[in-house]
Amino acid sequence: MNDKIISERRKVKHVCPDCGNPFEPTYGKQKYCSSCAAERKRQTVVRPRTCCECGAQFDGGPRAWYCPSCRRDRKRAQSKARNRGAPQRKLGSTDQCARCGRDYIVTASLQRYCPECAPVHMREVVLPAKRIYSAGRIASRDRKTISACVICGKQFETNIHQYTTCSPECAEKLRKESDRRGDLARRQRERMKKE
Repeated sequence: MNDKIISERRKVKHVCPDCGNPFEPTYGKQKYCSSCAAERKRQTVVRPRTCCECGAQFDGGPRAWYCPSCRRDRKRAQSKARNRGAPQRKLGSTDQCARCGRDYIVTASLQRYCPECAPVHMREVVLPAKRIYSAGRIASRDRKTISACVICGKQFETNIHQYTTCSPECAEKLRKESDRRGDLARRQRERMKKE
């Protein structure tokens, strides 16, 4: 078997789940061929939205509530309010807890809760949101990829992108092929040293 054929066979081929065509991935976790990936990119979450303030139609993501002009105006107003005068609360002053209403000493500019309520707020609000976010990230990472075996060409499903063979038998054939190529290269180097 010549080396060009072997090197062609060793290239990992994935099968696009949308169109079913085999393709060579250009990066590690590529799941779709370039044409299907471009089509999926066009069908993102960016859709026509209605501005909550003026009612104009605009393209935006799921959390976009305001059109670009209203958003600019809102940011300008917020920035103006934030930069107006001295800060509302000084560090070391007292403020009321947003949860229980007791007075506490301000130790940070964004502090809203007393030291007793802050851990409770963290457990009830922040940690569940973090868990939901993490679960979504983990679910998106566990996507399966359809690959084509470099030895027999059979399609197989995997979530580990380093797998290039469909079975232990094909992996053994690939290892033997690799060993044979290494032996040939070593013999050529030894021949060159003798000459």
